[in-house]
Amino acid sequence: MMVAEEQEVTAVSIADFSEPAAGSYMAQLEEQARRKHVEPIESADELRADVFESDEELDEFLADLQAFRHANMA
Repeated sequence: MMVAEEQEVTAVSIADFSEPAAGSYMAQLEEQARRKHVEPIESADELRADVFESDEELDEFLADLQAFRHANMA
């Protein structure tokens, strides 16, 4: 018979993470975001950008990038 080890569990609520310590790096970042009116994204789709007009243009860019990387590896 296998017996599981007992482990301590600590309850955490969202309130534990609501305010960073004054002067901390996180507090400084939050202050910058507040001043710049930065909002968190709701979906990764918000990061999408249509940089290339066609799949062919994207393929050409990727081929050029690969050639550049191989040429500059030596």
